[in-house]
Amino acid sequence: SYILIYGTYIEENNILYTENYEVLLNNNEAEITTFNDNTTTIAGYACFYNKSLTTINTNNVETIGHSAFYDCYFLEKVILNEQVKFIDSHAFYNCTRLDYIVIPSTVTYIGELAFSHTDIFLETESIPSTFDKKFTANLSNVYTKDMWKYNSEGIPELINAKE
Repeated sequence: SYILIYGTYIEENNILYTENYEVLLNNNEAEITTFNDNTTTIAGYACFYNKSLTTINTNNVETIGHSAFYDCYFLEKVILNEQVKFIDSHAFYNCTRLDYIVIPSTVTYIGELAFSHTDIFLETESIPSTFDKKFTANLSNVYTKDMWKYNSEGIPELINAKE
Protein backbone atom coordinates (compact mmCIF):
# COMPACT_ATOMS: atom_id res chain seq x y z
CA SER A 1 0.00 0.00 0.00
CA TYR A 2 1.35 3.44 -0.86
CA ILE A 3 0.25 7.04 -1.31
CA LEU A 4 1.93 9.56 -3.63
CA ILE A 5 0.81 13.19 -3.70
CA TYR A 6 1.19 15.21 -6.94
CA GLY A 7 0.04 18.75 -6.20
CA THR A 8 -3.74 18.47 -6.39
CA TYR A 9 -3.84 14.72 -7.12
CA ILE A 10 -3.29 11.64 -4.99
CA GLU A 11 -2.23 8.25 -6.30
CA GLU A 12 -2.96 5.41 -3.92
CA ASN A 13 -2.30 1.81 -4.96
CA ASN A 14 -2.36 2.70 -8.70
CA ILE A 15 -5.64 4.64 -8.35
CA LEU A 16 -5.67 8.38 -9.12
CA TYR A 17 -7.95 10.69 -7.08
CA THR A 18 -8.38 14.43 -6.67
CA GLU A 19 -6.57 15.72 -3.59
CA ASN A 20 -9.50 15.16 -1.21
CA TYR A 21 -10.42 11.75 -2.73
CA GLU A 22 -13.74 13.27 -3.87
CA VAL A 23 -13.32 12.21 -7.51
CA LEU A 24 -11.84 8.91 -8.69
CA LEU A 25 -10.04 9.90 -11.88
CA ASN A 26 -8.31 6.76 -13.09
CA ASN A 27 -8.27 3.09 -12.18
CA ASN A 28 -7.45 1.11 -15.30
CA GLU A 29 -5.62 -1.76 -13.64
CA ALA A 30 -6.09 -1.98 -9.88
CA GLU A 31 -8.65 -4.27 -8.29
CA ILE A 32 -10.91 -2.28 -6.00
CA THR A 33 -14.10 -3.47 -4.37
CA THR A 34 -15.08 -0.54 -2.16
CA PHE A 35 -14.45 3.09 -2.98
CA ASN A 36 -12.90 5.57 -0.56
CA ASP A 37 -15.51 7.01 1.83
CA ASN A 38 -14.79 10.53 0.52
CA THR A 39 -15.32 9.59 -3.13
CA THR A 40 -18.62 11.00 -4.42
CA THR A 41 -17.88 10.92 -8.17
CA ILE A 42 -16.38 8.32 -10.47
CA ALA A 43 -15.16 10.33 -13.45
CA GLY A 44 -15.87 9.46 -17.07
CA TYR A 45 -13.67 6.60 -18.32
CA ALA A 46 -12.17 6.24 -14.81
CA CYS A 47 -12.15 2.44 -14.86
CA PHE A 48 -12.35 1.96 -18.63
CA TYR A 49 -11.23 -1.54 -19.68
CA ASN A 50 -10.11 -2.53 -16.18
CA LYS A 51 -9.50 -6.29 -16.31
CA SER A 52 -9.14 -6.66 -12.53
CA LEU A 53 -12.57 -5.48 -11.39
CA THR A 54 -14.99 -8.27 -10.47
CA THR A 55 -17.09 -6.66 -7.71
CA ILE A 56 -17.63 -3.05 -6.69
CA ASN A 57 -19.52 -1.35 -3.87
CA THR A 58 -20.22 2.32 -4.49
CA ASN A 59 -20.13 3.43 -0.82
CA ASN A 60 -20.81 7.21 -0.87
CA VAL A 61 -20.64 7.66 -4.65
CA GLU A 62 -23.41 9.91 -6.00
CA THR A 63 -22.38 10.23 -9.66
CA ILE A 64 -21.05 7.62 -12.07
CA GLY A 65 -19.60 9.30 -15.14
CA HIS A 66 -19.85 8.61 -18.86
CA SER A 67 -18.28 5.22 -19.72
CA ALA A 68 -16.84 4.95 -16.19
CA PHE A 69 -16.79 1.13 -16.32
CA TYR A 70 -16.95 0.68 -20.10
CA ASP A 71 -15.56 -2.70 -21.22
CA CYS A 72 -14.86 -4.02 -17.71
CA TYR A 73 -15.38 -7.55 -18.99
CA PHE A 74 -14.76 -9.31 -15.68
CA LEU A 75 -17.11 -7.16 -13.60
CA GLU A 76 -19.76 -9.52 -12.21
CA LYS A 77 -21.38 -7.74 -9.28
CA VAL A 78 -22.15 -4.06 -8.64
CA ILE A 79 -23.71 -2.84 -5.41
CA LEU A 80 -25.23 0.59 -5.93
CA ASN A 81 -25.90 2.19 -2.57
CA GLU A 82 -28.69 4.66 -1.84
CA GLN A 83 -26.37 7.64 -2.36
CA VAL A 84 -26.21 7.02 -6.13
CA LYS A 85 -28.33 9.55 -8.01
CA PHE A 86 -26.85 9.90 -11.50
CA ILE A 87 -25.58 7.21 -13.87
CA ASP A 88 -24.31 8.70 -17.11
CA SER A 89 -24.51 7.14 -20.57
CA HIS A 90 -22.47 4.01 -21.31
CA ALA A 91 -21.43 3.80 -17.62
CA PHE A 92 -21.45 -0.02 -17.57
CA TYR A 93 -21.54 -0.58 -21.32
CA ASN A 94 -20.24 -3.94 -22.48
CA CYS A 95 -19.65 -5.35 -18.99
CA THR A 96 -20.72 -8.68 -20.43
CA ARG A 97 -20.25 -10.73 -17.24
CA LEU A 98 -22.42 -8.41 -15.17
CA ASP A 99 -25.46 -10.67 -14.83
CA TYR A 100 -27.64 -8.28 -12.90
CA ILE A 101 -27.65 -4.96 -11.12
CA VAL A 102 -30.18 -3.57 -8.66
CA ILE A 103 -30.88 0.14 -9.18
CA PRO A 104 -31.99 1.84 -5.93
CA SER A 105 -34.94 4.21 -5.99
CA THR A 106 -32.58 7.12 -5.25
CA VAL A 107 -31.27 7.07 -8.83
CA THR A 108 -32.91 9.93 -10.70
CA TYR A 109 -31.11 9.65 -14.04
CA ILE A 110 -29.76 6.84 -16.20
CA GLY A 111 -28.18 7.77 -19.50
CA GLU A 112 -28.31 6.11 -22.90
CA LEU A 113 -26.93 2.54 -23.10
CA ALA A 114 -25.72 2.72 -19.49
CA PHE A 115 -26.30 -1.00 -18.93
CA SER A 116 -26.15 -2.55 -22.37
CA HIS A 117 -25.92 -6.39 -22.09
CA THR A 118 -27.13 -6.46 -18.45
CA ASP A 119 -30.33 -7.40 -16.63
CA ILE A 120 -31.53 -4.42 -14.58
CA PHE A 121 -33.71 -4.73 -11.51
CA LEU A 122 -35.34 -1.49 -10.34
CA GLU A 123 -36.38 -0.95 -6.72
CA THR A 124 -39.33 1.09 -7.97
CA GLU A 125 -42.75 0.06 -9.24
CA SER A 126 -42.35 2.01 -12.48
CA ILE A 127 -39.65 3.47 -14.71
CA PRO A 128 -38.80 6.98 -13.42
CA SER A 129 -39.58 9.66 -16.01
CA THR A 130 -36.13 11.21 -15.45
CA PHE A 131 -34.38 8.25 -17.11
CA ASP A 132 -33.02 9.10 -20.55
CA LYS A 133 -35.59 8.30 -23.25
CA LYS A 134 -32.97 6.36 -25.23
CA PHE A 135 -32.36 4.22 -22.12
CA THR A 136 -36.07 3.50 -21.71
CA ALA A 137 -36.70 2.90 -25.42
CA ASN A 138 -35.61 -0.74 -25.14
CA LEU A 139 -36.83 -2.16 -21.84
CA SER A 140 -36.47 -5.85 -22.56
CA ASN A 141 -33.86 -6.24 -19.81
CA VAL A 142 -35.38 -3.86 -17.22
CA TYR A 143 -37.56 -5.26 -14.44
CA THR A 144 -39.63 -3.16 -12.04
CA LYS A 145 -40.09 -4.14 -8.37
CA ASP A 146 -43.40 -5.90 -9.04
CA MET A 147 -41.59 -8.31 -11.39
CA TRP A 148 -38.79 -9.63 -9.15
CA LYS A 149 -37.72 -10.61 -5.61
CA TYR A 150 -34.51 -11.60 -3.85
CA ASN A 151 -33.93 -15.35 -3.56
CA SER A 152 -32.47 -17.02 -0.45
CA GLU A 153 -28.93 -16.14 -1.62
CA GLY A 154 -29.76 -12.44 -1.99
CA ILE A 155 -29.77 -12.56 -5.78
CA PRO A 156 -32.66 -10.97 -7.73
CA GLU A 157 -34.87 -13.38 -9.63
CA LEU A 158 -37.98 -12.88 -11.69
CA ILE A 159 -41.21 -13.72 -9.86
CA ASN A 160 -42.85 -15.97 -12.40
CA ALA A 161 -39.64 -17.17 -14.03
CA LYS A 162 -39.96 -20.52 -15.73
CA GLU A 163 -37.76 -23.20 -14.21
